[in-house]
Amino acid sequence: MLEFTSAGGEALLLLRADGDYQCLESAGSPFGFVKDAVYDKVSAAIAEGDSLLLFSDGAVEIMNPAREILGLTAWLISSKNKDISLPG
Repeated sequence: MLEFTSAGGEALLLLRADGDYQCLESAGSPFGFVKDAVYDKVSAAIAEGDSLLLFSDGAVEIMNPAREILGLTAWLISSKNKDISLPG
C-alpha cells in the first residue's frame, strides 16, 4: 500500500501491469509556503508488475509548435504510443 501527499507537486502516475493507469493526486499548498499547513493523505494499492512514475511540472508543460502547453493528458497519450522500458 502506497500512502502519499503531493504538497503542491504534480500527480503521481500509477501504471498498472495490465496497461491501465491511475493519476494519484492530493490537495495542498507547496511544502513550506503555509505555516502549519495540513495535507491530504492518499492511499493506493500497488500490485506486482505495477510501476509508479514521478515527474516534475516540466514533463507536462511541454509545448507543441503553436506554443500551447500539452498537459498531462497529451503527455500520457504520447507516452503510451512509445515503448517505455522501465528498469527493474
